[in-house]
Amino acid sequence: MKKVFLIALALMGVSPVFSQNYEEFKKQREQERKDLEWKSEKFADDLEKEFAKFKAEYDAEFEKYKKNYETFLNGELSVIDLMASDDSMEVTQLEDKYKPSEIKSSASEQKQIVEEEKKSLSKMTGDDILNVLSKSEDKVERIKEGLSGLKKLNKSFEVTTRIPSSAKIASEPVRAKAKLEEIHLQGDNGEKQVTEMVEKEIAQKEDSGRMAACVPSGKPTNYKRLTSPFGTRIHPITHRRSTHKGVDLAANNMTPTYATADGTVTYAKWMGGYGNFVKINHGNGYKTAYAHLQKIATSNSKKVRKGELIGYVGSTGQSTGNHLHYEVYFGDKLTDPAPTLTK
Repeated sequence: MKKVFLIALALMGVSPVFSQNYEEFKKQREQERKDLEWKSEKFADDLEKEFAKFKAEYDAEFEKYKKNYETFLNGELSVIDLMASDDSMEVTQLEDKYKPSEIKSSASEQKQIVEEEKKSLSKMTGDDILNVLSKSEDKVERIKEGLSGLKKLNKSFEVTTRIPSSAKIASEPVRAKAKLEEIHLQGDNGEKQVTEMVEKEIAQKEDSGRMAACVPSGKPTNYKRLTSPFGTRIHPITHRRSTHKGVDLAANNMTPTYATADGTVTYAKWMGGYGNFVKINHGNGYKTAYAHLQKIATSNSKKVRKGELIGYVGSTGQSTGNHLHYEVYFGDKLTDPAPTLTK
């Protein structure tokens, strides 16, 4: 009994102390909880403020991107119209063998593609392209990556040897003339008839030679490699799928560039995203284009021969490096220039 009494007495002395410590513990934990909630709310608030800051920058950069892209597409339409035009020149009819073996598409089809892209662009939202530019699940990190990507895209929109073998068109007619002289010397009784036949042969071969000289063939520049072929590709500036209407030929800056056929220069000046640009109309339906030139070495309305210097390779306009963008049109149709490079 005495033992129980002593325990009860001890508990009576501890109880007030224990109760006091528990209350202090509760207050401390409650304060810690409040501090944690405050920090959590502050973190969320700071996160929203940081997101709002980058979102405002992103939205402004996105509007800039849309304007740059629209300007780019309008430039594409201008070049398509320019290359499809016959420049009010009379067009000489070609023999079938000189016509392109394969037509890829028409200028009207290409314009329709660009117009559709413009419609798509007008409906594009910032979130549409953000899904491409960033895969991060953290919304602040996501918007920061998107902003960085858009700045790079907008930066991309900013605009800043050996002569190919000439066509040997004289060799066959020369041999025909030699044949005519030989007949005259022999005094053949059918001299008049044979003379007419040979003269006709000479005229036909000379016409054929002139015709061949006006058909694009050979290398327009001494390029290292073909970096972007004709056809559908992911555009290096827009990073969207688009039609590449020519071929890109990588070459050192200031590598000489030459006409690939006889013709008349109908455009030799700046052309927006294409930089320094030369168009040659070959008078038979064929037109060739030479873009991103560092320097133009010809002039508008000038008659040029195959292999004649017209400019130098560069990276002007919207370009990711030194190269020649080369196009070949036949009438208002696009053809792949690649097969002509080795002819």
